[in-house]
Amino acid sequence: QSADITANKGDLRIGSNHDNGNSNLQHEGEIDEVAFWNTELTATEVLALYNNGTPLNAISDSGDYSSSSNLTGYWNFNEGSGTTLIDQTGNINHGNIVGATWSMDVSVTNYSLSLDGVDDYVQTESKWFEGINNYYTISSRFRINNNEAGNQAIWFHRAHYRDHGLQYNQEENKFIYGSGAEFTGVEIGRWYDVSIVRNGQLIEMYVDGNLASFTTVTGDRDWSTEFIG
Repeated sequence: QSADITANKGDLRIGSNHDNGNSNLQHEGEIDEVAFWNTELTATEVLALYNNGTPLNAISDSGDYSSSSNLTGYWNFNEGSGTTLIDQTGNINHGNIVGATWSMDVSVTNYSLSLDGVDDYVQTESKWFEGINNYYTISSRFRINNNEAGNQAIWFHRAHYRDHGLQYNQEENKFIYGSGAEFTGVEIGRWYDVSIVRNGQLIEMYVDGNLASFTTVTGDRDWSTEFIG
């Protein structure tokens, strides 16, 4: 099942969240890929995309992965230079790189972005989920380099004046999304592929292609006016 993702009042920030126009929850480490689909991927598709640590190109269907037509934002971080992160889907939702530097310290691809944990991030234009959307998938590949830097954002979506996204919780050493989807026992300095899948009232977190946890929520979620949970 898919939802409208053609226009949105909020933007996506990678490596930081939003706080009344200021940024905090700064990421200290590398980020190598972020992708959005306007539908829920199946567990088989998530595992296929991970591909034993050599991820497939999300732009094209391959094997058990068949949702490339639902891909609405995809940044593979392969530019290697400049201050623009290109949306590979053709939807022109490019990201503006603020402070982060290009690195060849990567998981599998050519380049990643290195963020200093102070004031680095990437911010896209608007045109994301509009209104109620209970069916989506968001994946990211990243590494946390310092667990003494406090809580850290991987990506956050700004819906009206509120935020929601994937973050690393320092105190409990875990990844958290929403109200209960989490993964505990994070290894600092290790690359992770984390996918968030929402299918109606069910939210799942996959880590390296495998289901790590799930939670259920009540009611619809409006990306324009409220937290997405």
